[in-house]
This record gives sequence, C-alpha cells and structure tokens, in this order.
Amino acid sequence: MQYTFTGTSVEWIGAKFNTYGNADVYIDGSYAGTVDCYNSSKLCQQILFRETGLSNTSHTIKIVVKGTKNDSSSGYYVDIDAFTSGYATISAITDDCTAEIGYYGYWPAWNDPSDYMTTEHNNNVAGSYVQYSFTGSSIEWIGAKYNTYGSADVYIDGNYVGSVDCYNSSKLCQQVLFSRAGLAYGPHSISVYVYGPKNPRSTDYYVDIDAFIVT
Repeated sequence: MQYTFTGTSVEWIGAKFNTYGNADVYIDGSYAGTVDCYNSSKLCQQILFRETGLSNTSHTIKIVVKGTKNDSSSGYYVDIDAFTSGYATISAITDDCTAEIGYYGYWPAWNDPSDYMTTEHNNNVAGSYVQYSFTGSSIEWIGAKYNTYGSADVYIDGNYVGSVDCYNSSKLCQQVLFSRAGLAYGPHSISVYVYGPKNPRSTDYYVDIDAFIVT
C-alpha cells in the first residue's frame, strides 16, 4: 500500500488484533521501521506508525505486509484505516531593529532592558507607520504600553482590521498589542499607523514597535 502526501508529518492509523502480523514501513523509498500489529483483543483507530520532521514537500509512505508475525498471533493480516498528514507549526520573532521592517516617518530607536533584545522604536506623529512583510498564517505585534502612548490603526494586506489603545498607567513591555490568526498560508503584510486620538488619561500619542512574531 502506498500513499502520497504533502506535509511535514504522517501517521498510519489502523487496528491491532489476534490475527494480525508485521508490516515494514518505508518513507520516500527508505526503510523506516517494522510494526507489530498483534493484540489479543481488537483495538481500532490506533496510531501504528508516526513520522515527523519531514521537509515541507511531497512524500510517500509505503506499507508492506512482511509475512512474519508475533508468536501469539494466528495470522499475518495488516490493517489500513486512515492516514493523517500535516505541517509543523513554527514561530519566528523579528526584532524591531531588523532591516525587514520598514519605518515611514521618524521612528527613533530606544533602549529598555525589558524589551525584546533591549530595543524599541516609537513615534507620536499621526500618519507615520510601520510595515512588515512576512510569510505565514498568523502574526503578532509585540510592543509596550505606557502613560504617554496613544492609539494605532492596524492593517493586514492593506485592509483595516482594528485599532489598538496603547495606554497603561505604568510601562508594560513585550505585550501582544495585536494578533491575527487564520490567514491563508503565504505572503502577507502588516501595517501599524500612529492614529492620533488617544486614551484621555494618556499625556501623548506614542506608538511602540518591539517585535513581530510570525507562525
């Protein structure tokens, strides 16, 4: 039996029983192991074999009836119920000082030991913005909240998705100020604009960029 899939992992789902034997498993033509499918009573929907850490490309899994068995088994059957295949979830963080982030307007860099990599960029001029292009299925904007911070408008792929109030009475670093999951996996962009209006308790209009996290 051979199954072709695209992904970074695969599971063979099947049964174990007292008439079941052994199977050899191959991934992309290379031997990956032998599975003993025997059990004294029938067990269904078992994960008989799992392979992870594959490259995110096309692969094949092949299951070959070996013709050998557990001494307690009365037969050589091998069972195919289903396969699951999928992708690894990987998150990567991009620091505010990385050249991949575009700053439009005057966004000076500041040092704070509580920031990711101890740096942040901020701006208090309405209409100034930051844009970051990424490939993935979710994005998080990491920044600070403080008593001099205002509001920001956020756009995904050029579409407005919400406003963020960045005010807090004391400084809070490395906050998830905005997150968006469920994007179609592929290239996207996030833009963060200094909005202008602010929480009445804030004394200024600053917006802070510390990092972005892509999954």
